[in-house]
Amino acid sequence: MNEVTGVVVWITGPRNYPIARIPLPEALVADLPSLLDGARELCPQADFRAAVRAIWRLGSAALGRNRQKGVPLVPADLG
Repeated sequence: MNEVTGVVVWITGPRNYPIARIPLPEALVADLPSLLDGARELCPQADFRAAVRAIWRLGSAALGRNRQKGVPLVPADLG
C-alpha cells in the first residue's frame, strides 16, 4: 500500500444521514499502511476492510480498558 496522507471519516445517523465529517490528520494516519501490512501478515486472507476493522477494534478495546481503569488521555495521545 502507498503512503496515506489523509482519511476522512463520516459519522452517519440511523438513516445514513451525515452527522459529522471528520478529516483525520496525516500524523494520525501515516502509520496506517504499516498497520495494514502487519494485520495482513497475521491473516493473509483478510481484505483491507477486515484489516481496518481489526485495527479499529483493537484500538477501541485498549481505550475501553483505559476508561475502566481510569487512565486519562494525555496530550501526547491526542495528536
